[in-house]
Amino acid sequence: MIGIGVGAGGVAALGVGVVLGLQARSKWGSVGAHCNADHLCDATGTELNHDARSLGNAGTIVGGVGLAALVAGTVIYLTAPAGRPVVEHAYLHVDGDRAVRIGFHGQF
Repeated sequence: MIGIGVGAGGVAALGVGVVLGLQARSKWGSVGAHCNADHLCDATGTELNHDARSLGNAGTIVGGVGLAALVAGTVIYLTAPAGRPVVEHAYLHVDGDRAVRIGFHGQF
């Protein structure tokens, strides 16, 4: 179960990283209209450039962490030991000479 949880969290983080990357790409595509051939930009272009880089960096970090979590979750899931059945029972034993034994037995 832990492996599945870690892997699912990794998939979610990877998805967030992709969304951030797509937003960065969209902003980066808008920068060109605010910059000239010498790559000098007006205030809006400079802000869009900064936002695109910030979103891209965040997307790379979140996506990388998500990918690492997905790999870790897969490894945890595939290498987890197989569950073994637990045998347990309680007993009450009464002998004919008034001896009473109460016990519990199990494997954990």
